[in-house]
Amino acid sequence: MKLRNNRIGFSPAASVILLMVAATILLSGCARTLGYKKVPVTFRRAALRPDLDRMTLRIGPFMQKSPRFQAGVDIKHMIQRKCETNRIFSEVTLNTDILEFDTDEMTPREALDRLKEKDWLAEYPDEDADFMVAGVVVFDSRDRSGYEADWVTNRYGYAYPRRVYVDRLGYTFALGIVLVDLSTGDVVMEKLYEDDGYAEGITDEISIFFDVAGTRIDECMDSIQGPKVRTKRYLLYR
Repeated sequence: MKLRNNRIGFSPAASVILLMVAATILLSGCARTLGYKKVPVTFRRAALRPDLDRMTLRIGPFMQKSPRFQAGVDIKHMIQRKCETNRIFSEVTLNTDILEFDTDEMTPREALDRLKEKDWLAEYPDEDADFMVAGVVVFDSRDRSGYEADWVTNRYGYAYPRRVYVDRLGYTFALGIVLVDLSTGDVVMEKLYEDDGYAEGITDEISIFFDVAGTRIDECMDSIQGPKVRTKRYLLYR
């Protein structure tokens, strides 16, 4: 009778994966034994400047294209509330400069470039603030409601198409922001966000505007203050 020796082999890639899994399990067990616990940790990365919380901000001119309401004024107040809530600057003030522009003649990118090219020190020689934020905002909405086919199933298990009316509001949004260091006149940060989409079941353009604008302002202010990082660390506990 002949005996056969069956051997089980692993490819090099599979061996590396198994080794990593074993090492992870071993480290986790050692951490528990030594009194370490894996806990969620939230912190912020470095801010744009280390001493921003001791500096002042002036919310300056905004160029807007919004046919039915003052989007530039709303953006200014949203930036002010965000800075005050998160204590990004020691003091935040705003002016009332709102400039209209035609998107058929100038894109948001071109309007933002025009703001970047301004001589800020010559235009605001008596400004006491350390920084100034200015920008461009575009918002428009259009009705995209209508009928569309939706497949439904009756009690006998047969599927058939049915016309369903859907409330849908399309929107176009653009927000460009520059942060200017008034001690040198240099633009130290530039952001441009552009969104083109629609919302179902919402026919209020004001709600859509504040929802989209709030998300983008949070992202922009986080890049100034330092973005939040959520991770997990092993901490010693007793």
